[in-house]
Amino acid sequence: MDQNYTSYPVKLFVYDLSNGMARQLSPLMLGKQLDGIWHTAIVVHGEEFFYGGEGIANCPPGGTSLGEPNSIIDLGITEVTEEIFMEYLSSLGESTYRGNQYHLFEWNCNTFSNEVAQFLTGSKIPAHITDLPAEVLSTTPRSPHALFFFRHLPIYKLSTALTVCFKLSLVCWNV
Repeated sequence: MDQNYTSYPVKLFVYDLSNGMARQLSPLMLGKQLDGIWHTAIVVHGEEFFYGGEGIANCPPGGTSLGEPNSIIDLGITEVTEEIFMEYLSSLGESTYRGNQYHLFEWNCNTFSNEVAQFLTGSKIPAHITDLPAEVLSTTPRSPHALFFFRHLPIYKLSTALTVCFKLSLVCWNV
């Protein structure tokens, strides 16, 4: 019995939530260089899928309020049909990826992208993205306010919080 399988490309869209500020401020605030604060989304079946404080959402590729991604990573191909994929996402949205479960460091967009990438392709997203929260939390902040702000950030408010952290650091250091 010969079955025809259709394959679909799977991409990882990577955005820097800090708009470059992490690269500039992380040495000052954390004593360590961070290239960005990464938000990721999976693009498959002509849509971009991501997770945040509102739960699982989708839009046309590059159509989020973040604009165009900083980079696009080819994760491979999948034979998972759109129908099966949407059923899978619905199941995730009702169980493990509800909006109220979002946590910037422990259960976030990158956790979601990593799980979905494995479901679709059998591969994980790059470790430098998934390891970032542990990397940040393992630093000794140079500003007494840095980790407080990082731990209590509202989603998509990172650049504002980094600016506030930086200003508080200057006040604390009497600069």
